[in-house]
Formats: sequence, structure tokens, C-alpha cells
Amino acid sequence: MEVVRIANPAVCALLAALIALQACSPAPDDSSGTAIRSETLPGAIGSRFPDISNTPDGSLVLSWLEPAGTDDWRLSWSKLESSGWSKPVTVASGADWFINWADFPSVRSLANGLWAAHWLVRSGDSAYAYDVAVSVSSDQGATWSSPVQPHSDSTKTEHGFVSLFGHAPDRVELVWLDGRNSDGDDARLMLMGGALDGSGNAVSENVLDDRVCDCCQTDAARLGNDWLVAYRDRSPDEIRDIRLGLAGPTDWTDLGNPSQDRFEFPACPVNGPAISVGASDVVTFWWLLDERRPVVRAAWSDDGGKTFEHVRDIARGSLPGRVDALMLDDRHAALSWMSRQDEIATIHVEIVDATLSSVRRLDVATVSRSRESGFPRMARDGDEIVVVWTDPDADRIRGARIPL
Repeated sequence: MEVVRIANPAVCALLAALIALQACSPAPDDSSGTAIRSETLPGAIGSRFPDISNTPDGSLVLSWLEPAGTDDWRLSWSKLESSGWSKPVTVASGADWFINWADFPSVRSLANGLWAAHWLVRSGDSAYAYDVAVSVSSDQGATWSSPVQPHSDSTKTEHGFVSLFGHAPDRVELVWLDGRNSDGDDARLMLMGGALDGSGNAVSENVLDDRVCDCCQTDAARLGNDWLVAYRDRSPDEIRDIRLGLAGPTDWTDLGNPSQDRFEFPACPVNGPAISVGASDVVTFWWLLDERRPVVRAAWSDDGGKTFEHVRDIARGSLPGRVDALMLDDRHAALSWMSRQDEIATIHVEIVDATLSSVRRLDVATVSRSRESGFPRMARDGDEIVVVWTDPDADRIRGARIPL
């Protein structure tokens, strides 16, 4: 299994201690009185790195990677129906894919009626030479267009950490981290934005931020007719604070930092932000070091991300991070992250109100130490939250349900 590039080898040992861990089996939090139930997922033996999201009508779509032969991998998806998870559908497969614990594929059902999927394909011999591949479906994920690259450059560099979304009825839009300028004296990655038409042809490509953190996930959430995008920025003097942007149908607006952390670090922490949106309220959640101690910090906005009145440290201590956020209604959100004690780690979910005051904290699962547990993801299914992750001990993906 590949590991994500660390910009400065001198901090590898520190990062390993902070963020490495392995996945788990559900462990209900007895103190809460909430019965956390296992969720049987359709992934086969060898499945890993799941992603979960809601369709426009609220249904759940799960995607994951699994082996498709000796060297091949395939990207599959399943939809949760009244009778259970549907028969898995394969989007694509290949022997030259880039498989990575932190940079994982996705399948999205968009509000404009299109479905979109992305995965990563090696482009050269270098460990981090890989391209983004995107495919589009106009029949609810049954069949898929031939994959295309949203980036026009031919450099054998890093392209990944994608977020998919869509505005117009015939377009799929996305942001990604782009390494075409990652060589030379001013080496850096950029945040790029692009679009595909309804047939899966790349039609646009733009630079949104010309210097960003190397290998932190991006995230996007719909806000009215626009999309809020969250990512980790990077200044020339290595300040790696979270930054937000508003992607409209034809323009991009820089919204700045939700919290002026001034997080200075000589390498990418491999911990991207999460963002989720209600009608006008926005919650964003991220990892950082504060006075050399790991922290997961949240910020809440009631004006569409223009200002963030409430900022709170959700947890401090031995925290690998790997956060996610899920708005439950205009006044409540769920935040998930990982902590670690000795060789055991835990997936936590905390329900907070609009002031970021804690309503309830749950320990969802215990975990052992390995990066192959990936990044746990959350989505809502009616009156329950569904959490998914990779269980390396069982060599497959796992899930749990939290009643609201």
C-alpha cells in the first residue's frame, strides 16, 4: 500500500505518531445509553476506503475499492434500498490504479440528475505520479462514460484529492490538487477547478489557488445555488490554515479562513478539512497542532460561511484526526474524528448545537494502529447516522448506525 508523500522527511516520525492507525469493529458507548448497531456493507473481502453520501432525495450511496484480480482494482457502488444494499455496480477497473489510504475515489449522485465518479491512475514511474480519471452517468449509475482527465497538463506529477459537485443540468464540476508546478525552486501544488459536460467531456479548467498544502483532502457542500469548498492552504512561510471558497456557476470567491490558527508546519499533515451546510448555517471541522498538541477544531457560521461566530476545540491530545462533518438540521451537526491511546484508537462522533456546545459524544468503534483504516465517513439515513470505514483485521469495509 502506498503512503502519502511527506514534504520534509525530518518530520516523518512525528507524523507517524500523530496520524497512523488501523480500523476496527463497532464498540457502543455505554455511557450514552445509545445502542450503536453494526451495518452490514456489500464490499467483498479485500474491500477498502469507502465513501458514503446522500442522493438528492436522501438515499445513501456507498462506494469503495476492491481487488478485481491479481493486480487489478475496481471501483464499485451500491445504493441503500428498502430491502437493503443493492447489488454492487462496477464503475471501472484497472491494473494501473493509484491506491492510497488518504486519496480515495468517490461516486456522487448530483442534484442536476447526473452521477459522477472519480479514481486515480498512475502516470509514470515516480511514486506520486498519478492522474485523476472522471466518468459521468446519466442513468443513475447504471452505465458510465469513458473516463477523462479534467487536467490538461501531461506532467508526471500528483493530481488528486478530488471533490465532485454540479451546478447546471449538463455539467459535472470538481476541484482537485494539481502538481504540475511541483518541480523547481518554487515547487508547489495548486487548487484547480474544472468541469465536464453531460457526456463526460472536459470543458474547462481554472487555477483557484496557486499554492496549497500538498496532500490534504478537499471537501465541498452545496449552499443554495453555489458550492462551498474547504481545503488546506499553504503560505510561502509554511502557514497551513484551512481556507474556504465559494464556487458559483461561473465564478470563484475566496472566503478566507474560518479561524486564524496560524498553524505553521514544515510538511503536509495529511488531514484535510470537512464542511457541511444547512439552509444557511455552515459547520467546518479540521485538525491542527496548537502549541505542539494535536487538536480537532470546529467553526460555525450562520451567514453562509462569510463569518464564523463560534469556534471550539472539540478534542485535544493524541489525535490522528481524519475528520468528517454532517449537518443534521440548521441548529445541530455531527462531527467525527479519531483519537489514539497506546496501540488502540477510537472513532468518535459528537453531536453539537449551533454554538458548538456538546449535546452528546459517542465512541463508535475501537481501532488498532494502521493507516489502512483510511478516513471514516458519515451520512444520514432518516433518523440515524451511518459511519463507514476500513477494517484491515477483517480485510473489508465496515459500518455502524447511530440513532438520533
